[in-house]
Amino acid sequence: MLIVTSDFHLFRTKMIAKRIGIEAEGLGSSLRISSIPQAHVREYMAIIKSYFTDR
Repeated sequence: MLIVTSDFHLFRTKMIAKRIGIEAEGLGSSLRISSIPQAHVREYMAIIKSYFTDR
C-alpha cells in the first residue's frame, strides 16, 4: 500500500499501518517552511501518544 501524507506524518502513519498488519510505503508532501516547527513539535507529541495509546 502507498500512503500519501505530509512528510512529517510519515513515520507515525507507517508505524500505525504496521501495527494493524499493513505493509506500506510512504510518499510525503512538502510543507510551508513557516509551518515546519509547529508541525514537528505537534507530531512528536502525537508519536508519543500513539505509541502508548493506539494498540
